[in-house]
Amino acid sequence: MKEIAFEKFTNMINQKAWEVSKKTGVDFEELKAQGALIYCKVLEDYDVSKASFSTILYIALNGLYEYSYYYKGGNKKNKKGYKSLSETVEKSIEAAKINPSLMDILNLAKEKLSEDSYKLIEWIVNRTWEFQGKLKPCITMVMNHFGWNREYSKKVWAECKTFWNDCGWAIYC
Repeated sequence: MKEIAFEKFTNMINQKAWEVSKKTGVDFEELKAQGALIYCKVLEDYDVSKASFSTILYIALNGLYEYSYYYKGGNKKNKKGYKSLSETVEKSIEAAKINPSLMDILNLAKEKLSEDSYKLIEWIVNRTWEFQGKLKPCITMVMNHFGWNREYSKKVWAECKTFWNDCGWAIYC
């Protein structure tokens, strides 16, 4: 196995720490230190046969957002249900080991989501909305495309968002 030198990944860690620092207000140096801990955890659990180290590290560094939440005084009984940093890193590592395809995610969505939520997630993933000159889909586009009212569109959107945050992001590993 090729050596995985920390120096090779310092720019990635610094960039993510800078991004999170600017968005959350948490000290950049603190986030860099946590990024280095994430690097160590990913290196410890790394399996070369599953995915590239840089991919797993990149995804695991998103745990800095959750760390920022706790650093600023959050707790496990918060409304949004943030997980601890170690849980986030573990989730990223596990997802990278599984590495599902988009079809796997859509099949899972068909099982777990309501019929309208599945239609919405399929529409989003197929990216037909891109031809409208938009960078990302929005509730108004959903309303126009499906003919749903705003309240129902938000409800369906929320169900898709929850599903994607729990399962869908793993395809990027």
